[in-house]
Amino acid sequence: MVTGLLLALAPALGQVEEEATEEEVFELEAFEVYSRGIVTAIEDKRNSRFIGSFVGGEGLESLPDDNIGDALNRLVGVNVVEGDKVSIRGLEGKLNKLTIDGGSISSSNSELGGLGNDTRNFDVSSIPVEAIERIEVVKTLTPDRDADAIGGQVNLITADAFETQEREISYKAEGRYAENGDGYGYGLSLTYRDALNESRTLGLTLSLSMRDEETVRWGMEQRQSNLPNWLLGKNPEAPLLPPFEAIPTTIPLPERFDLRERTTAERRYNLNGTLSYRLSEATKLYLKPFLSFRSREETRYRIQIRNLDNGDDAVFLNNLEERRIVFSGRPTLFFDPALTSPYKSMDQARMDRRGRYRPDRKEEQYRLLAGGETRLGDGTLTYRLSLSGSSAENDEERYRFDMPDTAYREGWRLTYDYTQVQFPEFPSAVALAALPNGEFSSTVPYPTGPVDPPAPLPAAYGEEVISRDGEPIDLFTSESGAAEQLLDHVRFQELDYEDFEWIGQMDYHHRFGTDLRIELRSGFKILQRDRSSRVQLRQFSPLLSEPGEGGGAGFAATPDLTRFQDGLRPPLQAFSGRYANLGRNPRLGAVTAFYFDNEDRFFRAGNPEALRASARMYDAKEEITAGYLRLDLSTGPVDWITGVRVEVTDTDYTWRASLVEKPVPTLPDIDDVNAKNNYTNWFPHLSAIYRWRENHLLRAAVTTSIARPDFEDLVPWNTFTVNDLWGVFNDPNNASREDQTIGKGSPDLKAQESLNFDLAYEWYFGGGNNLSIGVFRKEITNFIFLDEVSIPVGGDIGNQPLTQPFNGGEQLIEGLEFSFVYNDFDQWLPSPLDGLGLVFNLTLIEGEQDEPIFFWEDEIDDFVQRGVRVGQELSGQPGRIINVQLSWEKYDWAVRLAYNSVDELKVNTFDVGFSTLQAPKDTLDLSVQYRFENGMRIFFEGKNLTNEPFASTFRSVPTFPESYTEKGRSFVIGFRGSL
Repeated sequence: MVTGLLLALAPALGQVEEEATEEEVFELEAFEVYSRGIVTAIEDKRNSRFIGSFVGGEGLESLPDDNIGDALNRLVGVNVVEGDKVSIRGLEGKLNKLTIDGGSISSSNSELGGLGNDTRNFDVSSIPVEAIERIEVVKTLTPDRDADAIGGQVNLITADAFETQEREISYKAEGRYAENGDGYGYGLSLTYRDALNESRTLGLTLSLSMRDEETVRWGMEQRQSNLPNWLLGKNPEAPLLPPFEAIPTTIPLPERFDLRERTTAERRYNLNGTLSYRLSEATKLYLKPFLSFRSREETRYRIQIRNLDNGDDAVFLNNLEERRIVFSGRPTLFFDPALTSPYKSMDQARMDRRGRYRPDRKEEQYRLLAGGETRLGDGTLTYRLSLSGSSAENDEERYRFDMPDTAYREGWRLTYDYTQVQFPEFPSAVALAALPNGEFSSTVPYPTGPVDPPAPLPAAYGEEVISRDGEPIDLFTSESGAAEQLLDHVRFQELDYEDFEWIGQMDYHHRFGTDLRIELRSGFKILQRDRSSRVQLRQFSPLLSEPGEGGGAGFAATPDLTRFQDGLRPPLQAFSGRYANLGRNPRLGAVTAFYFDNEDRFFRAGNPEALRASARMYDAKEEITAGYLRLDLSTGPVDWITGVRVEVTDTDYTWRASLVEKPVPTLPDIDDVNAKNNYTNWFPHLSAIYRWRENHLLRAAVTTSIARPDFEDLVPWNTFTVNDLWGVFNDPNNASREDQTIGKGSPDLKAQESLNFDLAYEWYFGGGNNLSIGVFRKEITNFIFLDEVSIPVGGDIGNQPLTQPFNGGEQLIEGLEFSFVYNDFDQWLPSPLDGLGLVFNLTLIEGEQDEPIFFWEDEIDDFVQRGVRVGQELSGQPGRIINVQLSWEKYDWAVRLAYNSVDELKVNTFDVGFSTLQAPKDTLDLSVQYRFENGMRIFFEGKNLTNEPFASTFRSVPTFPESYTEKGRSFVIGFRGSL
C-alpha cells in the first residue's frame, strides 16, 4: 500500500525518473481486520428487526477469545459466569437459549456435584470461535423465534461457501502456556471454503479445530456457622434481627476451611461445515453437520479442616452488643454466660485429606441440519429437519482420610492465625492432655463476658500440651500425626447422560407488493426430546477385625497415612506455597491400588450422597409443538412487527428408582415412578422501529417469553422412598433419618413467564460509528425457586427439613444498556494515533423478588403459604457490567486491549443455606498481531493479565470470604493466515 501511494505521487513531485513496471508494484490491503468486524457488526445491528448485539467474523478472530463464551463477554448486557454460563441482562444461563443457525442443539451436563447441576444451561466453552462465522444476541424475541429465553437468545451463525467469490483456505497454529502449574498446550485449526463446480451451484465449507492443554487452579473455600432460620426472616412469627447489612462486618464465624488444587488435561476436537446446493434459481438446499468431542483428565486434591467453631449447636443472641471477637492469632466469639456457655472455637482439629480422579471424562455433541428454501412467486418457503444429540460419561475415583472419632479429635488443638481473613494460616496442630471424663485440663478459664477493647489471650490458653518422645505431636507433617489420619473410604462413581432431539420446522414468508410494504410470516415447529441419566455411587470402608477373627478378614487397625509414605505427592502449592506446611496427600493411584490389593478387607458402606444422587436416575420425554403468525408492516418511517406464537409442552418423566444399586442385595426393590404434565403458553408480540432522519433509529418492543423448569426439577424422585425401604443401609453411622435433609422433585412445575418492555435509541454516524442507549423491564411470574420446609416424619425424629423446587412469587428486573463505538480517530488525530478504535459498553441492572414462604399443614397434608420474603438483586445478577475494547491498527501492526468489569452478584438468593456474593471481577486481555507481506500474521495473546481470582463472600458478612480461586494468567503465541 505504501509503495503504491509513492508511485501515485511521484509524477506530481517530479521525483520518478522512469515508470515502474507492473511487476515491481505490489499492494497490501489496509490492516483493518478488527475494524472491518466492528463495521460489519454495526451494519447487522442497524438492519436488524430486533434489539440485540452482534459480533462479526473478523471481530471474533482478532481478540484473545478461545471460545464463544469469551467473545460473548465483550457484548453489552452479557456476562459469562465461570466461563460457560451465559447471563443476559442479569438472568442466569438456564433462563436463556443458545442456537446454531437458528436451531437448538442438544446438550447434556456431566457434573455430579450434587443437586442443582442438571440444568438447561448450555456450556458455551465447548464451542471454539473458529467454528463460527458471526454471533447475534437477540434480546427482543419475534414470534418466529423460540420463546424459551427470558434473558435472550444467542444465535451462532456458521459460514456458507456461496458468500465468497473464490477459494479460501485459512489456517492457525498456536502454542499455549498457563502460568499456574506451568501448563503447556497447543491448538490447530483449518478452514476450507469454495464452490465445487464451475457453475458454482455446489459449495462446501469445512472447518476443523483441535486443542490440547493443561491447566491448574488453586482455590480455597470457607464455611461459617449456619445462621438460624429466624435470622433469615424465614418465619414471620419469630423475632428478627436487623437485616444482614446491619450486622457488624467484623464478626467472622469460621467453621471450615478447604484448600484445593485441580489439574485438568483437556483435549477438544470440533468439526463443522456446510454443503450448499443451488438446485435452481428458486431453490437452495443445504446440509450442515456439527460435531464436538471433548475429553478431560482431571485430578483434584483437597485438605479440609473442620469443626473450627466446635459448634453444631452454636446459639446466636438477640442482643448484638453482647457478641465480641478477640483477635490474637485465633478468634473467639463470646456469649452472655447467663444464656449459654461460652462459644469455644477450634478445640477439635478435624482434618480430612481427599483426592479425586476423573481418568476419562468424555463429552460429545453432534447435529445434522438439513433444509432449504424455495421462492414461490412473492413468497419464500423454508424447511428444515434437525437431528441433534449429546452424551457425557464421567467416571470418578476418590478417597478420604479422616479422624472419624469425636473423642479422638477432641485431643487436638489447632493453631489458627486469622489476622489475614482471606488467607488464614495454620502454623501447627498439636495433641492435648485430656482428663478422664474427656474434658480438657485448663489452668486459665475461658473468658465469660464481653471484652472491650479486645484483650489478648494467654499463649497456651490454659491447655497442657502432651508429647511423644519429648516432642509435640504435629498433626500436619509428623509421622505421629500421619498415624492419626485414618482411611475413611474409597469411592467409585459413574455418571452417564444421553440426550437426543429431532426438530421439524416449516416457515412461509410472503411479501405483498403494495406501497405499505407488508410481509406476512407463518410457520410451525415440532420438537421431540429423549433424555436419560444414569448414576452409580459405590463407597467402601475398611473392615476391622481382631487378628484371626473371621479367618483373618479385615484390618486389625484402620489404615492410616503412614501406609502411603512411598506414595505421597508434593505438598499443595496453592497461592505460592503458602499452605505447604499442611503436609502432603497420598497420590490417588496409591490409595486405589491399595484398595484393589485388599478388596476383601473392605465393606460396602452407605452414604447420604448416594441417596441424593438417585434423583439423577431418570428417563425423560419432552414434546413441544409451536405455531406462529407474524405481520411486518412498513408505513413511511415506521416499521411495525406484530404477531403471536403458541407453544404446547408435554412432559413425561420417569424416576428409574428400580435401577438404583442396592448397597445390600437382600434389600427390597424400589418401583419406578412416572409423572406427566401438559401446559400451553401464548406469546403476543408488538414492536416498532422509527427511522428518525437518516441515521437515527428509535426501537420499542413489548414481548413475552418463558423458561422451562430444569430437567432435575421435573423428575418425580423422593428420598423418603429410599429411606423408608432401605433405612440404616443408606448411612450405617446414622440409624435414623435425623440430620439428613430429604428432597423430592416437582413434576407439576410450570414454565416461568416474563412480560418484557424495551425502548432503545441508536445513532449511526461516520463510516463505522454507533451510539446506542436502551432501557428494559422484565416482569417475571411463576418463577421457580428451591425452598427448605420443615415437615413431620413421625417417631423420635419429629420434624425434618424437606428440599423441593416450587413455582411462585414475582421477580422484577430493570436495566439500562449503553454502547459507544468509534473508529474515526483518523479524522482528527495525527499519525500514528489515527489507527485507534474504541468500543465502550455499560450495563446497569436492578432486581427484586417476592418469594412465598411455605409451611407444612398437617390437617390438609400439604404446603400452604404463610408470608412473603422480599429480596433485592436476583441470582446471578450483577448491578453493573463494563467492557471496553481499545484497538490500534497501523502499518502492519494490530493491537487490541480488552477490559471487562463485572460488579458483585449473588451466587444464589434465598438459598436453603447461605446466600453468597461473587466478588467484583476486573480482567484485562491483550492481543498483538503483525502481518507479513504474504498476508500471514503472527500473534501474541495474554488473558487475565491482572490475575483476577474468582472469589465469593458470605452475604451476611461481606468482608468474610467464602471461596477464592486462582486460575492464573495464560498466554498464546502462534501464526495464522490464508492460502
